[in-house]
Formats: sequence, structure tokens, C-alpha cells
Amino acid sequence: MKTHPIAAAVAFTVMVSGIVALAVTKLSERADGGHASSPPEKQLNQALRAAVQHGMEGRLDRAEAELSALAEAHPEDALVWLNYGVALSGREKYEAAEDAFQRVLKLEPEAWAAHAELATIYLLTERLDAAVEQLKMVPSGEGRVAERLHRDPVWLGVDDPRVDELRSKHAEVPETSLHVDDVTAKPR
Repeated sequence: MKTHPIAAAVAFTVMVSGIVALAVTKLSERADGGHASSPPEKQLNQALRAAVQHGMEGRLDRAEAELSALAEAHPEDALVWLNYGVALSGREKYEAAEDAFQRVLKLEPEAWAAHAELATIYLLTERLDAAVEQLKMVPSGEGRVAERLHRDPVWLGVDDPRVDELRSKHAEVPETSLHVDDVTAKPR
């Protein structure tokens, strides 16, 4: 399956946005998760944030290099490997990205975002059956699968009844314009 370069760029933007949100959320959970963060853990979190920021800014080579170093230094850190896999995928290094996502799943079998990323790698490397099976493992509402299936051009281009079933399972939640500020504003 060939992907149009613009569609691939949009897909990567969607993917990076999702992982950045995931990384920031996971880093916040680490910091606020009831454990006092040790100085080394704080340094790791800062380094991970910096690497993710490079990726957001389109400096994928730098993001990949920094995440590679972090993965080597922290081989048991699933979040590092997840972001490293995203950087590799963004640079179309699909075999290495697949290895990174497999590593995440060995460390954390219920890392639903890694399942979704791995499924996308399978799809990009023309393994639809494996992609579908991978996404079937993800519970509804997890791993940002709904966003991926309903908005990512890579997945939107798939015309297959099994993917349609997955789209039904992972129904997209409509966006709302309601913000927390709206709720906490003056009584109406």
C-alpha cells in the first residue's frame, strides 16, 4: 500500500500530536503519581520532554538521536520506547519502530497506545491482517484508536469490513466547544 506524501505527513502530525499528549500525560502522572520523583527521574522526564518537543518541531533526526540515547540508558522505560518508536516511524524506519513498540508491549502489555502504533506500522508495511488483529486487542476508548480510525488518512484509506467493525467498536466521541472555563464561569 503506497501512501501519498501529504497524507503521510498529515498522519504523522496526528500521530505525533497524540503521542505528545500521551507523553505529557504520562510524565505528569509520573510526577504526580504519589511518588516523590527522584532527581534522576526528573532528569529523565525533562530529557524526554525535550526530545518530544524536537519531534513536534519537525526535528525528527534530533528527536530520534535523543530518544535512542534515552532508550539505551533506560531500557526498562516503556514511555521512552514508545516515543522512540514514534520518532522512528516518523522517519519511516518501520522495522526499528516495530521493534520499539514490541519492546513497549513486553514491558507493559496493556500499553494501548503501543498496540495502536504497532497496528499502524503493520498497515504501513502492507500487513493489514496483523494490523486488524493488533487493534482488536485494544479496548474501546483506549489508545486513541477512535481518533486514528476516524481521522488518520492512513486508516481512512482502508476499505475493509474488519476495519469498519473496528470503527464501530471505537466510535468517535464528538468534539465539544465546552471548556472547563465555561463551566466555572459566572452562574447563568
